[in-house]
Amino acid sequence: MATDTTDAPVVNGDNTASEPASVEEKGAQEKKTHYSWRFWAVFPALCITAFLSSLEGTIVTTALPTINNELNTGDSYIWVINAFFLTSAAFQPLYGQLANIFGRRWVMVTALSIFILGSGISGGAESAGMLIAGRAIQGMGSGGMVMLLDLIISDLVPVRERASFMGIIFAAVNVGTALGPFVGGIIVQTISWRWAFYLNLPIGGFALIVVLSVLNTSYKKELVKERLKQIDFVGNAILVAATVATLFASTYGGARYSWSSWHVLLPLLLGLAGYGLFISYEASRFAKNPVVALHLFGNRTSATVYFITFIWSILSMWRIYFLSVYFQGVLASSPARAGVQILPSVLSLFPAVALSGAIMKKTGRFLPIHFISFGLMVVSHGLYTILGPNSSTATWVLLQLVAGFSSNLVLPCLLPAIQAGLSETDAASATAFFGFLRSFGIIWGVTIPAAIFNNRFDQLAYRITNSSTRERLTHGQAYQHAAKTFITSLPEQTRSEVVGVYSDSLKRSWQISIVFAGVAFLAVFLEREVVMRTTLKTEYGLKEKKVEGEKALELGDSADSEEKGLAAYTDKAHIIHNNYIWQLYLTDGEVEEFINDLDKNNDGFVDYEEIELKLDQVHNEIAPDAKSHHLHHKDLDDEHRHHFLRSVIGASTYPISRSDLAEVVKRWKVPSLKPDRRAEQSNRNYMKSVPLARRLRAYWAVKGPEILFITFVVSTQVAFGTWQMVKYIIETQWRAALGWGVVLSKTTAGALYPTMFFLIVSMSKYLPTFARRSSAISHFINWDKTHAFHIKISIVALALATLHAIGHLTGTFLYGSRPAQQDNVAAIFGEDAVPRSYRDYASSLPGWTGIAALGIFWIITLFSIPPVRKWNFEVFQLVHLLMFPMIGFLIAHGLEALLQFPMLGYWLAFPTLLVFLERVHRLLVGFHRIPAEMDVLDAETVCIKATIPERRLWPYQAGQYVLLQVPQLSCFQWHPFTIAICEGNTIQIHIKTDGNWSSRLRDLQKETGQSLRYVGIDGPFGAPAQRFYEFDHSLIIGSGIGITPFSGILKDMQTKADKILLSSAMPLPSTEGLPHAYINQATVSTIDTGQNTPSLRPVNNRTVDFHWIVKEWNSLLWFSDLLNSICCPLSSQLHHNPQVDIQIITHVTQKRKNISTHVFRFLLEIHRTEEHPKSRLTGLLNPTNFGRPDLAQVMDDHYERMRKLLVSGDGFQNKKRKVGVFFCGLGIVKLRDNWVRIIGWRVIGWIIDVQGQNTIDA
Repeated sequence: MATDTTDAPVVNGDNTASEPASVEEKGAQEKKTHYSWRFWAVFPALCITAFLSSLEGTIVTTALPTINNELNTGDSYIWVINAFFLTSAAFQPLYGQLANIFGRRWVMVTALSIFILGSGISGGAESAGMLIAGRAIQGMGSGGMVMLLDLIISDLVPVRERASFMGIIFAAVNVGTALGPFVGGIIVQTISWRWAFYLNLPIGGFALIVVLSVLNTSYKKELVKERLKQIDFVGNAILVAATVATLFASTYGGARYSWSSWHVLLPLLLGLAGYGLFISYEASRFAKNPVVALHLFGNRTSATVYFITFIWSILSMWRIYFLSVYFQGVLASSPARAGVQILPSVLSLFPAVALSGAIMKKTGRFLPIHFISFGLMVVSHGLYTILGPNSSTATWVLLQLVAGFSSNLVLPCLLPAIQAGLSETDAASATAFFGFLRSFGIIWGVTIPAAIFNNRFDQLAYRITNSSTRERLTHGQAYQHAAKTFITSLPEQTRSEVVGVYSDSLKRSWQISIVFAGVAFLAVFLEREVVMRTTLKTEYGLKEKKVEGEKALELGDSADSEEKGLAAYTDKAHIIHNNYIWQLYLTDGEVEEFINDLDKNNDGFVDYEEIELKLDQVHNEIAPDAKSHHLHHKDLDDEHRHHFLRSVIGASTYPISRSDLAEVVKRWKVPSLKPDRRAEQSNRNYMKSVPLARRLRAYWAVKGPEILFITFVVSTQVAFGTWQMVKYIIETQWRAALGWGVVLSKTTAGALYPTMFFLIVSMSKYLPTFARRSSAISHFINWDKTHAFHIKISIVALALATLHAIGHLTGTFLYGSRPAQQDNVAAIFGEDAVPRSYRDYASSLPGWTGIAALGIFWIITLFSIPPVRKWNFEVFQLVHLLMFPMIGFLIAHGLEALLQFPMLGYWLAFPTLLVFLERVHRLLVGFHRIPAEMDVLDAETVCIKATIPERRLWPYQAGQYVLLQVPQLSCFQWHPFTIAICEGNTIQIHIKTDGNWSSRLRDLQKETGQSLRYVGIDGPFGAPAQRFYEFDHSLIIGSGIGITPFSGILKDMQTKADKILLSSAMPLPSTEGLPHAYINQATVSTIDTGQNTPSLRPVNNRTVDFHWIVKEWNSLLWFSDLLNSICCPLSSQLHHNPQVDIQIITHVTQKRKNISTHVFRFLLEIHRTEEHPKSRLTGLLNPTNFGRPDLAQVMDDHYERMRKLLVSGDGFQNKKRKVGVFFCGLGIVKLRDNWVRIIGWRVIGWIIDVQGQNTIDA
């Protein structure tokens, strides 16, 4: 998206510019906004969350009479509804602050979790107080969910287009709101009212997983202490207290107490005073970070739209709740039928929101929509007064269509109208207060009409001749008795009287609603049209995948300006790949800058001494004396370097004129510093040019097997969960004794069987090692992602286990301990099992072992979070040993076989035994210490050398990994590292010291006064590098220390090839002149695919392209000897085809801002002689590129080499060749998907992925 740099002006007023939008702004409005696939993945998740939250708001309306009868809520029934909306409203401003501080994602996850918790409590409620408490917790979560939905859309969509997307979100909200009574009625009639709440557990869990998977937004990261300081605790506390007091007064006023009673006046006055105090505090200097900034109301439009939003919310709930009273109390419809009868309100929703979104996006205006909408609302609420006992179906359907259309037409345009006059930085606070007013209006939309309805009912109650019925319905009791069961139970005459009073009381309610709609309509005249921004400026957008590890660039208009500049360089440009990737040499401006840096005296000439001095300065800067710990090369003296400088300058006289030197510098073809950004954009264009079918084919080649495996895992969970659910629904004796909680518990238990199996298996190290021997299994299961899989499956297992406990603790234990259920309990457990109290259930073997196992599971989880691991890794590993008693408790949990055969133990037996034996083996090898020594390679890397005893069972080879223990640091910490080099029984491990433990290892001598003496080694274990030997053609692309396993493998492969050649007793030719291949290379580029391509090899030969990307040149030093031995092996000196053809290409990505440093670094790199063919900088025989590799060219080069081999003869065309592509190193992981897309349409196969290392078989 483009970036907005100015606030939107207001047309004709509102304390801002009165001019219309400028030409630039109009142009900006015409730009089309492009949304990534991540946006389209997030958006459905938001719709699901919106539906879930709104469904719960109204699902209790039709279930409330049933709930009241069972729990005997009395006149506190209203709090079952109001407690939800109270907390939903009161905490929304706090969520707005938290979203700015902690980011949108984790605040949404927290809100969803709170909502699910409240649903479980509400479903298991045994009293009115417990139900109201559960509803309050539900509301806390729902408020955050609703507010964050609007906020996330505001983060991702420009103001002018928000109405279209918010319309869809609000459509989901209104569908949930309208379907709530219908779903509630169905549930009450067919199952139990408790499932109106239990239903949220699986749906909420699914929403939670979706949000965690796709919603990954940016935010400013700070220390927790600093974040907490930004929360307005005082302001939030005042607002919550004022809201509670006001709602208490409005709920009981006119119902339990008269409006003149002190029981109503005192909380009402306290609430109003609280709002005044809140405003005063927020405006004072004490509120460092106000939860509601007063400047949100600084312009008339925003303030007015806030007001009409409040009125709109009141009227919306007014219709929903009291149409239900009309259908059930007047027309005597069942709860389910009443839910169906309210559906016409939903039908008008979709055309209304679609129309308003399209109008606003097309015209950029919201004011006409506001006038039309609130005008129609006045009319429609007036028409509601004609509804009565004898109204036809067509009448109430038509009235709902008109009212629903008028209300929904304005809904998507309210928040954008507020935000248009404010800065994008105010999005969170503006959206939070908008959500607060909506929710607060919903509260009053129930209490105000309820007070009016009950008051009018009491006035008309004299018309009911039956005194007992009259007494039963007055004093605030009429609403809760508006149900078919009550109405149809009355005698015919009494029923007619009651229905008449209900109808007339509702008529008065509709008459008062006309006033509210009229006030909102008049308030629209205070609004002023505001220009809708078409660009977006936010810190909280989606985190997109970066290209080549860099931040994705917003080119926008700057791309157009660079297009002109690029034309000036075309004559110097070398087009590498289909006009997509450009490699530019120094521009005229860069050459001029370089000469200015040399010509210090500004005399128009450059002396050789000036050039020589600068060369020496650069040499001393970037190639200082090699440190003792580097595996460095022999130095070159200054004379050779200066002689090389004279040869490349080529001038016969000194000093040199600036113009002559400029021509010389241009002939050097030094890469420019400027084209990187353009190259990245060209690379993205190339990616887009690949046809969709090919990209999908490549994606399936990469992700297909992984998707199949995950599908298999999920299928087993769903299958066993469904089996248990169906079993306990069909066999009614279980529900009769233990309630619906047993269905939830056994459903999650069924899903837990395979989940726990996969959880424990994923902890094994040796199982993947053996399984790698089978290519079929490894093709299906990505063993190298077991760590990530273990974390994810653990989260799923914890969620299922928690839901399982909720089903028992709040369901089966409560229901099964009721006196009324004891006969049913005896029927399934036997006469000796009753009477059975809640405590009996909890203290039984299944009860206490289950609670203990869940408690241990949570302890292990809490001690596994990153802050704990960083604080003390030993604690993390030791706490993980609690898994063994946890597994013991799980096995004991089902031993009594109360509900079915105890199968969990069979699922856990094999993986537990496997992991237990591995841990015992690790403990034993920890006592068998191996002598070792450590060398410091550079400031960030150390090398550990150890000789493995010959009696070890498993052979070691480069590319595998081991678990390393250093007893001098800790006996309990084992860390995985790859074997870089393996010669006989001696292994070398290279460790990057950027963690706490590895840093202590590097400083071991300084910390303990002793050098490394012993290590413990467990392994070896399988790694993707092992499979390197399976491929005929390999392409290795790696960064940093991640390349080390492959360097060892290459050395091993080359050594074997040399031995084969030596054993063939073939004479070696003269090696004189061998270094000429490396002397005076005029350019540094990727592999030449032309004349220098090696001659074709026999069928059993291998080719390897080895790309190593490092940030700084000195990172190459400690591997220079090893790479040189690979680069110039014995086999390459023979005239016939070598067994292994290895091409090594290194890339240094560090950028030099100083042009002189950049130029002379290039010259120093190409400075080679016959006596000293190695690079002056890197010590390598092979050339080094400066800058990031051209990924498209690298793939094309390798592809061309393979193609020529396959079509050339020598049996190559008759044998299927296997191609392996390896990505390794943490930094290179970010490149992986783009690389695979490039090659996917040419080389399709299957992938193995470990620590960013991929393998593709063709």
